[in-house]
Amino acid sequence: MYKEIKFILFHILFLLCACDFQDKKTLTYYKFVHSYPSSPSPIEAVTEVDHWVSRLLYRKLVSLSPEGILQNDLAQNISFLSPTKISIEIKSNQFLQDGREITADTVVDCFNNVLNESKSRMVNYLEGIKKMTKYKLEITITKPNRNFLKYFSSDLFSVYDFKNGTFIGSGSYKYQVLNNGQWILKNISDSNYPRIISLLKKSDIKKIDDIQKYDTFLDYTTNYDEFDKFIKTKNSYSIQETWGLVLNIKDKFSALKYRKCLNESIDRVHMVEKFLPTHIAVESLYGRIQNKDRCLEKISFSVLIPSELGEVASKICSSFSKKHNIKCKFLPFKRMLENIKNNNFDSAFLSITIDTPFSDSNLDMLNYKSNFHIVNIPIETPSNLIKQSGATFIKAFEEYIYENVYFISITLPKRTVYASNIENYIPSLISPSFDSKENLLR
Repeated sequence: MYKEIKFILFHILFLLCACDFQDKKTLTYYKFVHSYPSSPSPIEAVTEVDHWVSRLLYRKLVSLSPEGILQNDLAQNISFLSPTKISIEIKSNQFLQDGREITADTVVDCFNNVLNESKSRMVNYLEGIKKMTKYKLEITITKPNRNFLKYFSSDLFSVYDFKNGTFIGSGSYKYQVLNNGQWILKNISDSNYPRIISLLKKSDIKKIDDIQKYDTFLDYTTNYDEFDKFIKTKNSYSIQETWGLVLNIKDKFSALKYRKCLNESIDRVHMVEKFLPTHIAVESLYGRIQNKDRCLEKISFSVLIPSELGEVASKICSSFSKKHNIKCKFLPFKRMLENIKNNNFDSAFLSITIDTPFSDSNLDMLNYKSNFHIVNIPIETPSNLIKQSGATFIKAFEEYIYENVYFISITLPKRTVYASNIENYIPSLISPSFDSKENLLR
């Protein structure tokens, strides 16, 4: 009898170990997203979902660690030949996902594509790039810039090949877009990470059989009605993100007095208490005590609100309408971005995220030609703002936005993270889009 018990216990332990091994190698890792990526092109990455996916599909010459420390990735050696000339040697035996080796030609083609296609402020510093040897290239920048290497860690400078309408990446994952638009990411090179990552929208919740085995990526378009029943933990973390209004300062809100009037008339506390209980009422990007009804003028305008917000969207609209003559338009987030890009809007309710320490990139929001911006007219950025960096820049940037009311801050959310091992969750110090690999290792 004792031998039989030992035999049974041995097989139970064997099966448990086998199951654990199978989980690590084959378990699908679920990420809830407000929308699927708009494109696999890293140049077109705008939303946090776009950036999160890009970091899995593509590698770069350099990357930022979760702590914000610059480190080599595809680059072997980087040296400044002069204040405006950089020599970069690429590691040998690094490959694209189709098996072709990554060489200087690969990088030159990518960066030339960025020069031709992107309107980002970072591109203005890039004067030219040329191949020197098979693994060495030389980059010329327009003027000395001590932060320029940090720009290479952005998705804009990802390494890939574009062939027959398909992006061939250099990262651990390949992408597949199903007929229903759903994105699947398949691991092709690193057994330490999940084999399959499935991006799911709220409409896909019913597809999950075991709700305990998922991880989420929640952002401002979380549908509270759908997710409430899945709350398993109270763990949460705050990020540098602010919900508020982007205004069309080319038309309806061209006058600063109207922007200030709208800012002062929004009852933020009421909105938080009634509709957004997981948020904090703010008037600036990081806090600041809100003003009280100092402007009584009635303004007529329309506001775009993401339809992904569900019932919360209509409640937010009704909150705005108390003070002004407002027409709300509920649109999918992607269409909202298109309307903003085409100046087909008066105002739009969305969020902005400050990426620290990669903070200089936020100046792109003040460039009306960049992929995403909060101003739609040319403005001259103060020289003292451009010269700031780190925490000093964040403070200066916040003051500049607040004083000119380029973005009306309304609330600051506390996101809830639902995860299979919540105690192992490490919020990135940079932004949620940098949370990819360190949290996939759970």
